[in-house]
Amino acid sequence: MFGNRLTFNQELEQIRAESEERNAVRREMDEGELDDVPMEIAAATSPPTSLGSPTSTVKIPSRFTLKACLCADFEKYRQKVKAELANVPGRISLTLDPWTSVAQEGYLGLTAHWVTSGFELQELLLGFVSLPAEHTGEVLKEEVMSILRDHGTAHKMFAWTMDGAVNMKAFFNDMKPDLNLRDRA
Repeated sequence: MFGNRLTFNQELEQIRAESEERNAVRREMDEGELDDVPMEIAAATSPPTSLGSPTSTVKIPSRFTLKACLCADFEKYRQKVKAELANVPGRISLTLDPWTSVAQEGYLGLTAHWVTSGFELQELLLGFVSLPAEHTGEVLKEEVMSILRDHGTAHKMFAWTMDGAVNMKAFFNDMKPDLNLRDRA
């Protein structure tokens, strides 16, 4: 993707190796094994510029490059998750937990649970999103449906696990029409 350039992981490994090398030299200096090294080099906390920068051969990617790589990796992972969920042989159960932090910021976590054809229990965080501090049933419904539509799993829902807060009851009542659920008296 970047031609002959090192990947981020390769660059990171190279920087770590150079750092370990510098730390080894410092340990030797502390043990008095570098008596023939000039004092100004031995006392330096970083290599002098005449020796070259430890990253002079490494091109550190810009924040734009890192963002592009992370976004591309995330999209690959998201597509992999969607394919995995599409191949779930049965139904998917959900765990839903909205809360408000001490800083009055709302959050929602949505986790999927299913059993594979080999009878192994699987779980996956489908979404972790920011909410208004006052997260009503309607707000929760919109966020959850957005996550389910994004993953293509709304039609596979089986069971929901959530607390009994008033907003959760309102959320579930708002969800019934979208999930074709009826009251069973």
